[in-house]
Amino acid sequence: MSEPGYHYRFFETKDLHAVATVHVRTWQYAYKGLLPDALLNNMSIEKRATEWRRSMLMDSLKHRMYVADVDGKVAGFCVVGKAQDTDLDDNTGELLAIYVDPDYMGKGIGFSLHQLGINLLKSANYDQSVVWFMTYNEKVRLFYQKRGWVNDNKIKVRDWDGFQLHESRYRMKFA
Repeated sequence: MSEPGYHYRFFETKDLHAVATVHVRTWQYAYKGLLPDALLNNMSIEKRATEWRRSMLMDSLKHRMYVADVDGKVAGFCVVGKAQDTDLDDNTGELLAIYVDPDYMGKGIGFSLHQLGINLLKSANYDQSVVWFMTYNEKVRLFYQKRGWVNDNKIKVRDWDGFQLHESRYRMKFA
């Protein structure tokens, strides 16, 4: 049995619901046990689609989304663009998101989306990139460290419905 064929393409508006579905399913799978069940169970695909629509329309010149298309189905996505943190210069890009639907994890899609994101940032002439992820997610930390990302000791804490979400920033220099 052969693996389904997949390719990467630029995000289209028609992908909004599929991207939101991948985002919610990934969080519910990957963060089970790391975040309260109530937060994960109450995530809304419709709300996430609205947030992605607003984000992609408002930031379409600064951020780009690419999807992993597996036989016509969105199996994952990545978002790249200019770094959002005020302590970084204009030569710093950001890997804003990589999400792979749980049904497609372990097939190399996350690795390929990561590589695509890095290549896009390099081709946009960024000297380096940052990525933020949940501090206590060991699997994700190892994913990024294996690919050359280094902790730059920046942490932010966001409140999400009363839960304190701790995120760590990692950096990769391209030069």
